Amino acid sequence: MKTKTQTLRKVEWWHYALGFLALLFAAFEIYGPALRGEFIFDDSYLPFLVPSVADGPLRGWLGVRPLLMITYWLNYQSSGLDPYPYHAVNVLLHTINSVLIYLVVRKFLAMVSEVAWKREALAIFSGFLFLLHPVQTEAVAYIVGRSETLSVMFFLLALAAFLYRRSEDVTWGRAILVLLLFDLADGDARRLLNALEIVGNAARDKNLSSIDAVFLRDSLPATLRRFDKGGENFYDQISALHKAVRGSDPDASLYWMVRMFDGGVDPRYVARRAIRMATEDIGLADPRALEVALAAADTYERLGSPEGELALAQAIVYLACAPKSNAVYRAYGAVRAFIEQDGSRPVPMHLRNAPTRLMKNLGYGEGYRYAHDEAGAVAAGETYLPEGVTAQRWYRPTDRGVEARIGERMAELRRLNQANLNQAKLNEASPNEASLNRDTAARSSREAK
Repeated sequence: MKTKTQTLRKVEWWHYALGFLALLFAAFEIYGPALRGEFIFDDSYLPFLVPSVADGPLRGWLGVRPLLMITYWLNYQSSGLDPYPYHAVNVLLHTINSVLIYLVVRKFLAMVSEVAWKREALAIFSGFLFLLHPVQTEAVAYIVGRSETLSVMFFLLALAAFLYRRSEDVTWGRAILVLLLFDLADGDARRLLNALEIVGNAARDKNLSSIDAVFLRDSLPATLRRFDKGGENFYDQISALHKAVRGSDPDASLYWMVRMFDGGVDPRYVARRAIRMATEDIGLADPRALEVALAAADTYERLGSPEGELALAQAIVYLACAPKSNAVYRAYGAVRAFIEQDGSRPVPMHLRNAPTRLMKNLGYGEGYRYAHDEAGAVAAGETYLPEGVTAQRWYRPTDRGVEARIGERMAELRRLNQANLNQAKLNEASPNEASLNRDTAARSSREAK
């Protein structure tokens, strides 16, 4: 006959199983679109890195995020370079983390509350909240974010193991103290461990056997910097960094970047922001800026912290010193606004593709001028916008950096187009005169011979 304890344990395991299945179902429903993604943006280097890991000696990669590399290796061995299983592993790991959040909160609340249904409700709510709104969505949607997901998983496993093996009672005061530590750590495990070490050293120096919230607040502010991920300070500091780069101040740019690193920001966020700066604020005034930003982001992925942070510093200084232009950024916005207002117009017949005989008979591609067959590889006077849309000048290059030469080239193209247009109007206005001029020119040519 089953004892009451055995029955309760069986019910408890059913709770765990149902909670896990519910979280797993929700995860794949929420992140379903990410499963169908390709190797894009931050993931773009994986098709080159993963085969080199799989084809070479695995031990050679164990010094650089070994667990992450092993998971990539297992993915490659099972499914090659099909991105779907890579994304699926990320979603599964995120689901496991959400379950661990549920278990940790459930066990923690069991130590301070006797109301079972409140414990269950708050624990499952915490699990779903983390599932729906992780600290970094990129850690789930981007394959390269797996390193953060693994770090969180092992931290939560350690915390869960500690709580489930702990035999001592926990008072509400101790519970508030732990939650306060999490708050001061801004949700970052590394900063939490640093805070614990600081408080422990301070308590040992004063020969204290216990600490309270007041001692905690007095001990930490001088050491921990204020940086709230996703909060007001986060956006203030990234705004200061972006504006310092835009304002061409390399020293201020480095200052704000290091402040953010010191506060615990993920350097990958700064890398992505640097790519945005290169396209938004520098653009074609210095096309190499985008190459530098992309190379720095790739270098950080390969080296990690702290070595990879130097590559980001190099990129930030380069971006700050580069000539600035937002001409492409403004042109892109202007075109989007025009299309939203103008709607969708059909593609002109001479620009349409004609892969079949029927389409050719219908006039697809008829009259198209192949630019490489024209003088200077320019089909002067050819129209490429839809019918009814007059010639536009959305892109207006500046006179700075490479864009100065681009502006000269565009002016030359406009002159060629205008000359062709003037000639076409002249021919249409007086076809007889044009024919007479051609006959006169031909006769003069014969007489000269």
